[in-house]
Order: sequence, then structure tokens, then C-alpha cells
Amino acid sequence: MITLTIAALAGLGSPIASVQAQVDPQEIPTEITIPLQLEVPSLYWHIEEYGEGLIAGWIIDPDERVVKITVDPAVWFAADYIQRYELLQELGLITGDDDYGILLQDDDQTFLATYIQKDGKWEITPTYLGATPFRPTRRFFSPFTP
Repeated sequence: MITLTIAALAGLGSPIASVQAQVDPQEIPTEITIPLQLEVPSLYWHIEEYGEGLIAGWIIDPDERVVKITVDPAVWFAADYIQRYELLQELGLITGDDDYGILLQDDDQTFLATYIQKDGKWEITPTYLGATPFRPTRRFFSPFTP
């Protein structure tokens, strides 16, 4: 039996609630990351939404003003151009609000892509993110082309 007590903010005052539950010890996570202070830029919620299974971790480098994001290479290379672009664009918009760029790398710290401000404009490199972009052909648009 595990008892969880939720106390008031900063541990002041009496407990707000107490919950008891039967929990299988094998279902209890062995590693949980809880920030001790607010990180700027804060990516926790966005990583869960956009990078599930793809993002293995990240480090914020305030000196270089860049967030170094480590991705699972198998998932990154399985993603198409649109999926890669969407992830980088969404995270870039979030970090860009605080003037931070993004550097995507794999487990071996091999460069995959960046979203960085150059000359006042935000830019993604490499242009095609290592994927073949969608290129419609004439046949696709015309039912008359054999």
C-alpha cells in the first residue's frame, strides 16, 4: 500500500489531500525528471506533445543561447520531411520567443539540423532536413497525362 500526501505549496500548512492505492512495484517509474527551477525556454509540455518517442533529452546552453536536443536516430530517419519540419518549427517557435536556437543531434552528437537566427531571420538547416521533400509531378495534377 502506498500513501501519497499532497501538501500545500512550499510545504506550508496542513495536507490538502491524502490518497491510498494498491500499486504494483514494477509499474512505479524508476527515473523521473523534475526541474528544481523554471527553465527558460521551458520545453517539457511541448516535448511530450511533439516529440514523443523521438526526443531522448535536451540541454539548454545559455552561453550559446541554444537548446541542444538529442533525438532517437531510428525515429528521426523514419520520419518524413513534413514530420521533421513540423517538429523543428514548433520547438523553434517556442525557443525563439526567448532568443534561443535549436541544435538537433543524435546519441553520438552528430549534427542533424538547426533552427537558428541569422541576420535577424530564423532559418532551418539543412534545407531538406536530410529527407526527400514532397515533389509533385505533372502526372499528379493532371488526369490527362499518361
